[in-house]
Amino acid sequence: MTVYNCGDKIEFDFDLRLRNTIDFPGLYANGCYRIQYQPRESVTDCFCSKSHCNTKLPVVQAGPVRCYISHGAKNESVVDTKHFCDGDYCFVQKHKGKYTKGCLSVNERNSWSHLKSGHRHILGVDQWLCQHHLCNLDLTRMARAIAPAHRSIYRLNDAPSIVKSIILMGLFLILCSCL
Repeated sequence: MTVYNCGDKIEFDFDLRLRNTIDFPGLYANGCYRIQYQPRESVTDCFCSKSHCNTKLPVVQAGPVRCYISHGAKNESVVDTKHFCDGDYCFVQKHKGKYTKGCLSVNERNSWSHLKSGHRHILGVDQWLCQHHLCNLDLTRMARAIAPAHRSIYRLNDAPSIVKSIILMGLFLILCSCL
């Protein structure tokens, strides 16, 4: 079978793919993603946006982060303690009251945007991504794993208002001097 022009038309080349075959919304165009949430079973999906872009698909290697797996649990703390997976990210996904946990490996070298650790809500699906070993045990551990990346923002929010004003004024002056 020969397949031609499998990329989206230019006018439909959005930065973010909302739906895909691996049931993980919000992946980016021109990236390849490998997802695993069951023992010894992973699925790879690539999104491309140029003519013939599916002729040489990049390999998606499993990342260095060890993650818990589970699928369809009603309790966020349920994990399979005998099986794990490895990826670039551990994830927890909540959809219609059910939790799925696993690992996500990425090859986004041709993508304009890249996944980041944190929480996002897309089309009724909550997703949490972290990059620490076994950080997807439950949402409490997930929050601790994500928080250090945003620590400076929280520190600014806890600062007295005079300190915030000084910092903001300094940033404003720096920006004005660059123009």
